[in-house]
Amino acid sequence: MDSSFVNPHLQPGTKVAISGLKGAKIKSMNGVEGIINKYSAKKDRYVVELPNGPMKVKRINLTVMTTTTTTTTKQPQVFSNEDEMMERLKGMGMPSEMLTSLTLEQKQAMMLMTQKPEVIERAKNTPGVMANSGELKEEAGGLYAWKDAKDHVYLEVKNATPSTICVIGENKLQVMTGEAEMMLEGELFQEVDCTKSGYEIRGEKLLVTLVKKKPMRWLMVLR
Repeated sequence: MDSSFVNPHLQPGTKVAISGLKGAKIKSMNGVEGIINKYSAKKDRYVVELPNGPMKVKRINLTVMTTTTTTTTKQPQVFSNEDEMMERLKGMGMPSEMLTSLTLEQKQAMMLMTQKPEVIERAKNTPGVMANSGELKEEAGGLYAWKDAKDHVYLEVKNATPSTICVIGENKLQVMTGEAEMMLEGELFQEVDCTKSGYEIRGEKLLVTLVKKKPMRWLMVLR
């Protein structure tokens, strides 16, 4: 438990709803549900993880949610348990080593984050595509190999570690070490749907699936 949490009444992980805010710029937050992260004694506020990010709130403006409590805004419960959430996040491309190192508070925040519709849609549509090594074409001196398909492009990048980072943009790809040293960077041959594209790390390989916006043949991965 976070050592900064000193108020015993609301524990980390408690589900609450914002209430009683009167300011013109913040009263729209009334009814929004979130999860207690920790208590800030310096500010005398609870740090609440909300769908749009963390917010520091007074105790008087928090209503503890129970099975009989209703609010004006409902957030859908997507995962029935933490294991289901972790498996889905792994399928989205997050390395298993990174997931297992998460603290309780981080997992709780991620559980709330994954209730966002756009995140769930990405998880549902991330393809798990594999290719035989004989079908792949090597590039960049053997640093990576790739294969073109009708609706996606599949890459295998060598020398990956559990801390390797992959950033997939609409028209750009970046692969970095955990120390932010660039391994691979460039402009993609065509635009991709970065909400459906994904990656995962298996052994010493980074496996990347780029979902095409247009089903056209790729002559190369990076221009």
